[in-house]
Amino acid sequence: MNSLTAPATSPPTSESKPAARDRLTAGIFVSADKNDITGCLEYALERTIATEPIERRLRDNKLDTVEEGLAAGVITEAEAALLTEAAQAVRAAIMVDDFAPEEIAKGALQSQSKDMAAALSM
Repeated sequence: MNSLTAPATSPPTSESKPAARDRLTAGIFVSADKNDITGCLEYALERTIATEPIERRLRDNKLDTVEEGLAAGVITEAEAALLTEAAQAVRAAIMVDDFAPEEIAKGALQSQSKDMAAALSM
């Protein structure tokens, strides 16, 4: 395996993810503001990468929750806070496109009405 194929053929590590991401997003605006959409994604990514070793320790000790990790002394209070922060950041990034069912139905009806009007005007 040569250095060109290594990233594609070996599993990613915490160290390789930021470098690969930097290559993929070169020249693309990414905000540092966690309240901005791109900043929200960046913030979640950074927190997720930072928690990988902590999550690995929980898995290695067959613990499923932050509370179990704290009780077993496997993680510290600071690590528990970081895990919670990361989970909240990921949730916020996922929820950016969250719509109530009524909003989706209303949008679909409006789209159908426009399509119908366009078809009738032909």
